[in-house]
Amino acid sequence: MQVNVLKTESKLMGRNMLRIHEWESAEEITKAEADIISRYNPAYIYLAVDATDLHSIQQLEANGYSFSEFRIRTRLNTSNIDISTRSFFPFKLEMIGEEELFEKSVAILMTSLDDDRFSNDPLIGHQFSKDRLVANLRKSFTTYPKEFLLGLINSNTDTLIAFRSGAFISNTEAIYYQFGIAEGHDHDHVANMLEAFTIEFLKKRGIEIINAVSTGFNIAVLNNLLKKNDFVIASSSVLMRKVFE
Repeated sequence: MQVNVLKTESKLMGRNMLRIHEWESAEEITKAEADIISRYNPAYIYLAVDATDLHSIQQLEANGYSFSEFRIRTRLNTSNIDISTRSFFPFKLEMIGEEELFEKSVAILMTSLDDDRFSNDPLIGHQFSKDRLVANLRKSFTTYPKEFLLGLINSNTDTLIAFRSGAFISNTEAIYYQFGIAEGHDHDHVANMLEAFTIEFLKKRGIEIINAVSTGFNIAVLNNLLKKNDFVIASSSVLMRKVFE
């Protein structure tokens, strides 16, 4: 069993927020809890459980852990995709590298629907979720080439209409993080353009596998990945969390 301190979340909360992973049984977690509390004085602990592991879910619930999020991981093998974005002129994809364009991305982010486990958690608070999303977006903005922040721009008006962030897991594998689409545009059309441009961008850099994580709440995003962009479901999990005073 491994315990990780979530750096961004802990800084925003002012106390340690922890992730438990590589655990083998719910009993292992509950037995170690007293030691974890003594060592870290956490405000929040979370872990992922396979969605079919009802035994562990029920044991964790009996020990004060609550459902936080239903999560679906999808995957795309880019070798199966023959994609071109030439028909999308005058739109183009650019790496966001300037503060002004980053701030425009944040403005789009602030108008996007929140569907993460913090925004929906009554014990955490909506502002924490917003601050976390902005901090994570800045991390993607400032840590290239480990992470990336891409902008979809109308070259006729020089207007940012959407963004996508993510990270390179290896030379051949990447993962999506956040995305946002500006208000006043056809959401489905822009989403499909953004997906096509991003896949093309990553494929040109040798990425063979793209991972994406969706919440069960955001059906529109999941449908777009599965029905229109050939992602397939890789796994599903339940996030469980315990909040401490």
